[in-house]
Amino acid sequence: MRIRSCVLLILLFGAGHTLSADAIYRVTDLGSLGGGLSHGLAVNEVGQVTGGSVTLNPYANDHAFLYSNGQMTDLGTLDGGAVGTDSEGSGVNNRAQVTGYSSIPGGNRAFLYSNGRMMDLGTLGGQYSGGADINDAGQVTGTSSTSAGPSHAFLYSNGQMTDLGTLGGSFSVGGSINSVGQVVGTSSTSAGPSHAFVYSNGQMIDLGTLGHSYIDSSGGDINNAGQVTGSSSTSSGASRAFLYSNGQMMDLVARLSEN
Repeated sequence: MRIRSCVLLILLFGAGHTLSADAIYRVTDLGSLGGGLSHGLAVNEVGQVTGGSVTLNPYANDHAFLYSNGQMTDLGTLDGGAVGTDSEGSGVNNRAQVTGYSSIPGGNRAFLYSNGRMMDLGTLGGQYSGGADINDAGQVTGTSSTSAGPSHAFLYSNGQMTDLGTLGGSFSVGGSINSVGQVVGTSSTSAGPSHAFVYSNGQMIDLGTLGHSYIDSSGGDINNAGQVTGSSSTSSGASRAFLYSNGQMMDLVARLSEN
């Protein structure tokens, strides 16, 4: 599961608390795969990082990497790192398994990198897929095109990619997964707007919005307690960060102002 920004933690901690003035932080240059440019997208609990870096070749391809123990390792691509193909890592678990996407002739594919090997996770019947997040059990979520055309969120587990469906609309996007295989993401609804969802025990649950049902919300991340964060429009047209817990979506800006 990805570790993201501490902004949400600060909001929930409350305005009456401050960070220690004695806290010391260090920024480490992870380097690149030879091409001079790189970007990190996810970090696990032991400090291993994945993302993408430009490689050293005439075509300056981007490749997924795993940074561990002071070294950046090129994860290659699904076609063996052929010139002209790209890959990117988007999620890394505590077992140093990575997911993301790799280009192949005719499209992109979600991959699972484990024990030095990049494996193609396939699609839901369409031409492309991409992994977004991975938990310590090696379960992956992401998005794939379907045989009908629109993209759907998926859960990859035990060698099988499962279509998570939608909230009644045409598309959905898988964003994050927790340790028990619950997935959070965003789906279009039958009414038109897109809503944040949690997929749990075979069911996609609409988390609603911070206003009426005809506005948008999107799911960003989920913890092991099933709490979700993301963003939602309000009835006034503003956009707010939310925390969804115990069946209720809470406006974090409103909560901060109360403190």
